[in-house]
Amino acid sequence: MNETRFEQIEDYLNGQMTGTALAEFEAQLKSDPALQAEVELHRDVDIALMDEQDIPFVQTLNNIHSKASTQAETTVQTPIEEVTTAPSSRRRILRFAIAAAAAVLLAVFALPLLLPAPNPMTISENTIGGAPTLEIRRSTNPTEATETEKSLAASYQKITDKDYAEAIPELTKIYESTDDNQAALGLGYCHLQVKNYDDAIQIFEKIQAKNAILSDTATWYLAHTYLRKGDIQESKNILQKIISSNNVTLKRREQAENLLNSLEKIN
Repeated sequence: MNETRFEQIEDYLNGQMTGTALAEFEAQLKSDPALQAEVELHRDVDIALMDEQDIPFVQTLNNIHSKASTQAETTVQTPIEEVTTAPSSRRRILRFAIAAAAAVLLAVFALPLLLPAPNPMTISENTIGGAPTLEIRRSTNPTEATETEKSLAASYQKITDKDYAEAIPELTKIYESTDDNQAALGLGYCHLQVKNYDDAIQIFEKIQAKNAILSDTATWYLAHTYLRKGDIQESKNILQKIISSNNVTLKRREQAENLLNSLEKIN
């Protein structure tokens, strides 16, 4: 336990904290569950120390203190008043020792219950990785291809800039006119990011059905779409397929395994 924190709590409970320090401490107390737990812990310790002799742990500390004092008298031969701890000081040491021991137990067992559990959206945001990148390909029709490539590049730049809603109309137009897989992948990703989950699922599944080179990425995004939609079981099913597939990269398989392990912990 941090000794400065201990002293702050002690001053607060003893009514010795005033002015700005008191206002700041009470403001922190309202918003910090961990601090609230520590203050309650100190209150319990105060109550317990009202009768020190009824606490086995305190008795043990007292015995250790007595033996240490006896050894000091024997070896150093210092007057008793110089080696004996004052009752108030001894009480403070005991209070700090008990609070510190209890704080360790609090951190191990109680604080995890006070902290919010990871939710599917947070897990997805932390594991989905980067946005899809564009690979420009040459077309047999240079004039038409150039315009399509420019439009597609401009749309993917908006994905990079996280302007997903603005990119959707442009990518939709390209996808409907060309059936281009990269346009589809970018469009599905944008729908995923703006929470149009059903539209994203439909697009990613179409890419999957083509068994194209982008199927791996589309399947990965599909797992995240179901996860963010709240269908954790379907997300797990898709991740299992990625892991068992022979057509995915080792990196993708590792990503799927790590995400699946995270989902097993929350459901």
